[in-house]
Amino acid sequence: MLISIKDLDVHYGPIEALRGVNIEVQEGEIVAIVGHNGAGKSTLLKTISGLVRPTRGDIVFEGKSIAGLEANVIVKLGIAHTPEGRQVFPDLTVEANLNAGAYTRRDRDGVKADLQKYYERFPILGKRKNQKAGLMSGGEQQMLAIARSLMSRPKLLMLDEPSLGLAPVVVDDVYEIITQIAAEGTTILLVEQNAVRALGVADRAYVLTNGSIEMSGTGAELAENDDVRKAYLGV
Repeated sequence: MLISIKDLDVHYGPIEALRGVNIEVQEGEIVAIVGHNGAGKSTLLKTISGLVRPTRGDIVFEGKSIAGLEANVIVKLGIAHTPEGRQVFPDLTVEANLNAGAYTRRDRDGVKADLQKYYERFPILGKRKNQKAGLMSGGEQQMLAIARSLMSRPKLLMLDEPSLGLAPVVVDDVYEIITQIAAEGTTILLVEQNAVRALGVADRAYVLTNGSIEMSGTGAELAENDDVRKAYLGV
């Protein structure tokens, strides 16, 4: 087991955002968390990455509890978080954004090699490496945000709403990249409102409703589930 979330509760003051959440992710899987806006999906990722403190429960990564650790420590352990809305540094160049993703690393030669690797994988980043990130389109910024996360060489890559606000043809490109990353051995925890796309690539998935897990199964099983189809797939 790469990561296990056990009986997780999270509160924002008196507001209960997550309640009794249990999720497991095996090494090499793509696991999707689907649910409507406000279900608690982003809160879950923020809690795993150390940006939000849990009220109760545990998060176990590679056999060790990481619940409540600082975010920079969690990155060093091998968890990268690509946030909702991309959140690139708009006034920094593309290359400076990528280098920011490698801030925990001390292997300069390895960082340089990874820069070249991702310039080849994402050709638009190589072409615009000296351009300010804020001048890029939404799709280009999403590519940058994913590449920036990969610069830390994560064992677990968490993607929060990677298709949000993107044209369908760009969403196709993003999901092709997600499947390639997984095929190369990086485990992925994917949060999406776009349940069609998420369930289409997921090995397994969970449905999060009002802060609790409502159901789980393989991506294919949930895509065929009548309740899921009515609530999330529009059929």
